[in-house]
Amino acid sequence: MKPNSNFKRSRGRGNRRSNGAGRSSGNVNDAKSRNNANQTHEKYLALARDALAGGDRVAAENYFQHADHYYRVVAGKNERRQQRNAEAQAAQATAGEGENGDRREDATDAPEAADLTEETATSGSA
Repeated sequence: MKPNSNFKRSRGRGNRRSNGAGRSSGNVNDAKSRNNANQTHEKYLALARDALAGGDRVAAENYFQHADHYYRVVAGKNERRQQRNAEAQAAQATAGEGENGDRREDATDAPEAADLTEETATSGSA
């Protein structure tokens, strides 16, 4: 009998060792999970400039395309932030008008009531 007859030779991809489920592959250029979009945009612009300085136009174009993607991501976030701020200001303005309007009515009602009290007190004593 063979000494290791229980162990079959691995065929194909069945005997792959896992390097940790859910871990990054360790790619240095994969900055999506480590940096915000603005930092990543700046990083790809710098890489593109370096590639141009080194004479590699293909790599530079690749980096410029990546930078353009992250530029669009940053622009989209800024646009959504401006929309939220405008909506919040509009909501505060409408809420503030209702409160101020109520206060004005109370303020105008109070002096009139005081005037009536003074007139009644004055006419009663005369």
